[in-house]
Amino acid sequence: MSTIRGQSSRPAAVAVSGAVAMCAAALLADIQQIPRVDVREVRKHVGKSVTACGSVTTYHCPRPQRTTYLDLDAPYWEEGVSVGIPAGNRSAFGVRVEDRYASRTVCATGRVQRENKRYVITVSEPSDLRVDREPTMPPVRLEPTAVRACDDGVELPQLIVSVKPEYPRGARAKYREGIVLLDGVVLTDGTVGDVVVVHSLDAASGLDVEAVKAFKKWRFTSGTVAGRPTPVIVGVQIGFDLR
Repeated sequence: MSTIRGQSSRPAAVAVSGAVAMCAAALLADIQQIPRVDVREVRKHVGKSVTACGSVTTYHCPRPQRTTYLDLDAPYWEEGVSVGIPAGNRSAFGVRVEDRYASRTVCATGRVQRENKRYVITVSEPSDLRVDREPTMPPVRLEPTAVRACDDGVELPQLIVSVKPEYPRGARAKYREGIVLLDGVVLTDGTVGDVVVVHSLDAASGLDVEAVKAFKKWRFTSGTVAGRPTPVIVGVQIGFDLR
């Protein structure tokens, strides 16, 4: 071991240890300054960093910006709070980010911004986003070889044929209308394989079932990764409107 001439190695080690402790204390102080707020209070902290927790109700990744949004406690077409993962940081969270956090209660730490109806907490690395609680029933995992729309190198399937759902008579009589959000695997031949309901409208009225039936009849061009046909998971909204 090398030492500083004329001095023992012990004081140097103490000095280094002290510097590390000071850095750790400063980092801890910075962390402690970030408040933990109720998800309903996030709107009061625009432009500031907070930690907030909520259940991932829906998720989406609009093109072309390709920011991944995990929507807390309310679906993305309503007012609420989302966790945003910028496109340039998505790969750090691994492929099919949505599967990792879907239906879980998560806690996110980041700066709050207002984007249309949503307040977005932007996270840049996995340590900014942790799973706080697992769901009672594990979410259905779609075809393991499929990729999601915003994974690296994915070219989306293009819709060729869409089919409207049947409107159950009972749902009409009860004036039930709104949106069913579905995830489905578009296979390499353009047909729709496995489908799951991400956000239910009214399962008891048959609306979810009719939405799935209609989506299974849609047809697409094949999605690709690096030019090779690949199963791609796409999210679609199936609307029921009495007008």
